[in-house]
Amino acid sequence: MCAHTYVLGRSPPREQPVNQPLPTHHRPKVAVIGSGIAGLGAAWTLAPHTDVTIFEANDWIGGHANTRTVAGERGTEQVDTGFIVHNRRTYPELIRMFEALDVPTQPTRMSMAIHCSGCGLEYAGRQPWSIVRGALRRPRLIKLGFEIARFQRAALRDLPTLDPTVTLREYADAGGFSQHFSSHFLMPVTAAVWSAAPRAALDMPAAAILRFLDNHGMLSAGALEWRTVVGGSRVYVDKVVDDLVANGATIHVGTGAHLVERLEGGGAIVHSQRGAERFDHAVLATHADVSHALLDQPTELELAALAPWTYTRNRAVLHTDERMLPTSKVVRAAWNYHLPDCSPAAGPPTITYSMNRLQHLAATEEISVTLNRTTEIDPDHVHYAVDYAHPDFTVESMAAQELLPALAAAADQTSTSFCGAYHGYGFHEDGLRSGVQAARRVLQLFDLQIAAAETPVAAP
Repeated sequence: MCAHTYVLGRSPPREQPVNQPLPTHHRPKVAVIGSGIAGLGAAWTLAPHTDVTIFEANDWIGGHANTRTVAGERGTEQVDTGFIVHNRRTYPELIRMFEALDVPTQPTRMSMAIHCSGCGLEYAGRQPWSIVRGALRRPRLIKLGFEIARFQRAALRDLPTLDPTVTLREYADAGGFSQHFSSHFLMPVTAAVWSAAPRAALDMPAAAILRFLDNHGMLSAGALEWRTVVGGSRVYVDKVVDDLVANGATIHVGTGAHLVERLEGGGAIVHSQRGAERFDHAVLATHADVSHALLDQPTELELAALAPWTYTRNRAVLHTDERMLPTSKVVRAAWNYHLPDCSPAAGPPTITYSMNRLQHLAATEEISVTLNRTTEIDPDHVHYAVDYAHPDFTVESMAAQELLPALAAAADQTSTSFCGAYHGYGFHEDGLRSGVQAARRVLQLFDLQIAAAETPVAAP
């Protein structure tokens, strides 16, 4: 069995892994670079059949599945800071993993509030597309509510034939929607869902964004049942790591790769703080821009598929400063988007997640995760801070996304596979599905058998 790195503070792995290894005379050596959901999905699929080595630059496993402990008046709480919610309909691959690993989940009630410091507007709804509090007392909200309903109808009507190069801004302008609607509804909702920069949110491709919203029940009255992991997403990460270790995987934490050198006769050399190590195949489960930078001599196809991607860097702060929530407690919601003024602001999005509501925390104090309002949060109330990166979905990056299947097909020539949330809409399910699919292609390259029951679920 290969050597492995134990993650400090965790219990020993279970004796029998969920993914049982197949007996083989030769187990290919596969490097997985990155241990976010894409890397974990790839490694979890590969480990029963190959010798897997994970390289993780951070000092924790899991990427955006990053749970932290907060000490409160009623004891400690396990609070997520990145990945928080999922649902059964649009996260089928994640559900399959959770069921295989017996990961406990619980329902959560999704809601969204938008509050503007410029004009004082505050409203909230069970979905971002509904206004349920204060509308009858505020004429501006009545007008906004009518525009939201009209936008829903128009989006459902136009989606089948919408030009993929048309942006949200162009679509809203062509539809005669007001600037107030765009700045106080469409922009903050889009920026919140994709953690996108406000000014860039309306430049995202309308067809792709509206298709995602429709798939998630956000263009109609029907709402999905959203769920969270009981005890935080760290619970599922620990279970995956247990399986990996039981299958002989090696995990290097705090050991990021800095170069992937492809060999002419096949295989790749991964250069890291540990030195240079040769592998039969390398899976790059990192952000597209990082993957691009790792390659020693990228092919023309790799350049075309990876170079157009950019990322928004968001600072996530775990804290108990209640001032980051809307002033009125009546309109506080699970997601709370803050507009500093009435026009799209330069810089990153500003949103506060109420973790008490999302994770059913027993804490008496409001425990929140806020993106980017770092200078406004009382430092005495800060428990943890971390930087996350989210893919920017532009017309250019969506065109590059069309090249990813060809990139996958070239894996036998380059000894390199790619996966990550940028292969879909930028969410946890997209990362996992791409990781599992990349791993299955690797197994096929080495003619390894895969049980039919393990075939990945098709994308929604």
